[in-house]
Amino acid sequence: MPLNKYLQHHSEPESGDFEDFSGIYRHIVVIPCHEEPVEAIQNLIQTPQTDGSVLILLVINQPESKTDGEADKLLWNTLNTQLNHLWENSNGSTLYALPNIGDGNEKGKGNGLLVVDRFSEGRKIPGKQG
Repeated sequence: MPLNKYLQHHSEPESGDFEDFSGIYRHIVVIPCHEEPVEAIQNLIQTPQTDGSVLILLVINQPESKTDGEADKLLWNTLNTQLNHLWENSNGSTLYALPNIGDGNEKGKGNGLLVVDRFSEGRKIPGKQG
């Protein structure tokens, strides 16, 4: 199967640990970030009204050459303490519930924030890949 071959050779390691992920979203936006202010991300995740549920996939990334990751750690810790956990995997990804804004979301479908850890030791982005 071409998709499996592609994922096996070209995907990031954390993409293979989603067998038990049960979230279903109508809209997905991927946002890479590094050293972003917590306030900027908090404003961003105030999900706009849509015609269905929204998943914001936030990849907190940091190159291997970077030794001070305090801003990334602060963002991770802030999200981890302020939001409701729905799911997490062993590869550094955590799904949080986000509030539904307005009445545009499908009944029973919530918004989510999937945060991928690419800043911790052993998970940083290799210099020539990011």
